[in-house]
Amino acid sequence: MANLPVELVQDIVLTASRCMIADVRWVGQCLALTSHDVYSWVAPILFESWYILPAKIEQFLDLAATRGSIVSHARTLIMVVPSPSPIHTTRTFHACAQLEVVKVPTYLLAAFARLPGFRPTTVHALDNWSLRILLAPDSCDVVRPLLASVKRLCIRDLDALSRTNDSNPFYPPTLRPLLPSVTHVIVMSFSSDDMPRLRHLLQVPNLERLLIWRVWLAGRPANRQEAFDTLAALKDKRVCYPLETMEVNDPELRQFAVPSGPARLQRDGRDIWSLGTSVLLHMIKVRKLIYPSLCPL
Repeated sequence: MANLPVELVQDIVLTASRCMIADVRWVGQCLALTSHDVYSWVAPILFESWYILPAKIEQFLDLAATRGSIVSHARTLIMVVPSPSPIHTTRTFHACAQLEVVKVPTYLLAAFARLPGFRPTTVHALDNWSLRILLAPDSCDVVRPLLASVKRLCIRDLDALSRTNDSNPFYPPTLRPLLPSVTHVIVMSFSSDDMPRLRHLLQVPNLERLLIWRVWLAGRPANRQEAFDTLAALKDKRVCYPLETMEVNDPELRQFAVPSGPARLQRDGRDIWSLGTSVLLHMIKVRKLIYPSLCPL
């Protein structure tokens, strides 16, 4: 290998690193002993995705604040945080400004929002207070650039779109300019009582797809037919629901309802933003099969 061009050696090392990404620690230890140059080649791969368990959160925050050169390679950050989060910090995390996919607790999302250049494209805000704090009147001007960059948003339920912990929904004149780039939304849990808020969310200007993962009726889980009927009333082809048996029985998707499940599946390469079937298009298809002479809706 000593006689090979440096560029070819670099390609070989990077390809090997990506193939072994499931065992990042072993790869990093081996390559770190090779040379400083080789280590610098693979560092962006080895440190581009972080999954932090509760016991390691403080350690990661110290690392981000004191050894930013390592964390600066991160593009995906997923934190498993107890609720409510017991950790508060005044530290600065400039190394996290390049993050693209985040699933972090409220206090960190608020801290990251104030970093120059922090423009994530995907936000998993399964802690409803994350968005409520960001959308508070005294924060809107600061976080507007952050929200403007978000294209994919995963929220626990539509309470996340309320500025307070009451049931007052956002209205289109407020919500539309705050989320101008959002194209895909996942709502993990939807209650039929939230239909007005769902209609407001559908008015986000560039929304292409909205997946409802679970539907509740009168405080109980809806069965598939009840969920279908509830969402079909919207008559919007962008509204999707897991109707296919393959998705319903997919063992990999069983972790989807876990707080960090969607973010982990995305990190592992699953296209979670294409899950589900358009309720309206499915209804049209079924009606065509039953009543072929009828015109589509």
